[in-house]
Amino acid sequence: MKFTEAPANDHYVVRYLSDTGVWECGIVPVIFGFRICANAVRDDGYSLVYCCGSDRGMLLAVLALVMAGLEQFDEQVAPWQVESAFPVQTIKPMIKDVACWEALGALANWDRVPV
Repeated sequence: MKFTEAPANDHYVVRYLSDTGVWECGIVPVIFGFRICANAVRDDGYSLVYCCGSDRGMLLAVLALVMAGLEQFDEQVAPWQVESAFPVQTIKPMIKDVACWEALGALANWDRVPV
């Protein structure tokens, strides 16, 4: 799937929508910073959630990795398939979770993801 920038909504301050409008991903503000989230538009919850804290560089890097990973899927993919393919963040924010960071890089086919 491919993404294009879309208007923000009640959840996303920066939002990208897949070409047929089935999936969305972007930046969600929270009390202690920002999260990168992705979900099927029809779903109430998020399929992917990555805490980036207040580090804007990390925020943009994680957004790029998530979008690159999602682009490998067809838009009709089931949310559970996306959830099972992406790594789970166990330490927050992302700058502290090296294993998740490296797994995101591998999923996105980035040869080298600096920590």
